[in-house]
Amino acid sequence: MPVREQDPEIVTRHFFRESPQEENGIDLIQCIEIITKRKIIVLAVFIVSMLFPIWNFLAPRVYEVSMVIEPPTMLIEPTVGAITGGVDLDSVGNLRGKIESGAFTARIVKELDIPEKFFQLDVSQPKDTKLVRVSTRQPARKTDIGRNALIKLLEALKSNYAQVIESKQNRIENKIKIVLSQIGTKENEMRLMNEQVKITTNRERQLIEELKETKTNSEKLLIKREALFDQKQNRDDISSLLYTTTIQQNIGYFTQLQNALSELKSKRENLLNSISNLKNGIAESRVEIGNLNLLKDGVQNIRVIQEPLVSLRPLGRHTVSILMIVGVMGLLVGAFVALFLDAWARRR
Repeated sequence: MPVREQDPEIVTRHFFRESPQEENGIDLIQCIEIITKRKIIVLAVFIVSMLFPIWNFLAPRVYEVSMVIEPPTMLIEPTVGAITGGVDLDSVGNLRGKIESGAFTARIVKELDIPEKFFQLDVSQPKDTKLVRVSTRQPARKTDIGRNALIKLLEALKSNYAQVIESKQNRIENKIKIVLSQIGTKENEMRLMNEQVKITTNRERQLIEELKETKTNSEKLLIKREALFDQKQNRDDISSLLYTTTIQQNIGYFTQLQNALSELKSKRENLLNSISNLKNGIAESRVEIGNLNLLKDGVQNIRVIQEPLVSLRPLGRHTVSILMIVGVMGLLVGAFVALFLDAWARRR
């Protein structure tokens, strides 16, 4: 039986005919008609949603009061007469823990006579630093309360570390006293040695005078003995013997004086060397005292990097962005409610 040719237009219509599922699908134009029909509901939902950002805009402005502090520190004791750096007396983590634990809250709210709810703190550590940032949020009329609370917190923290700081400083002060005592002892030794140097120097002068006098006497005796020999008298008589004996005694005494003078010079040089060593020791001790004073001054309580300041702008005031977002969401929710109500009405 021959196959009947079908009209191409009929085949095309049959092929592209909408399926039952497509006939029951969502029609965009129909949705627009429903939303337009129930525009009062859409507007109502939109207006209600816009009340929330408007309420946020009308709410009291909140400002942030913040300060930045550094944990207590001290310098490292010198090893070769030089300060080599500093270390923290307490870690950032411990300092944050003390603040976050609320250990000082009761004391502060009592001193300021404020409710505890006005003293909620936010503690953080700025990135790549050893600092602690403390902040609190306060309404515009109560920013002074926030500043005073942070100042009280700072005083409480310094008081908490005061004993440790004082202990470190006292230990260094005791070292300074010991070194000062050593300097006093060395200065007394120097004073005594200088007196000995004066005595030795005066004795050297006396010996030099005696040496000159002895030498002069010996020369005179030699001249007299030579004169006695020239008178052609017996050279073995008593006068010649006395001259000779006296000259020999002078020579022996002269040698003794030279030896004594040499010993005195050696003693004086030793004293001067000792005095020089004491001076160097005193100079080193004074350098040590200077380093110890640097250490003492380097023991610092909590240091304020940023005083308590009030932010220039209130927090959370992105009104335009919030209105736009909430407005779009309100329209979408309103449209959904309109479609939902229409579908519900049809099913009934």
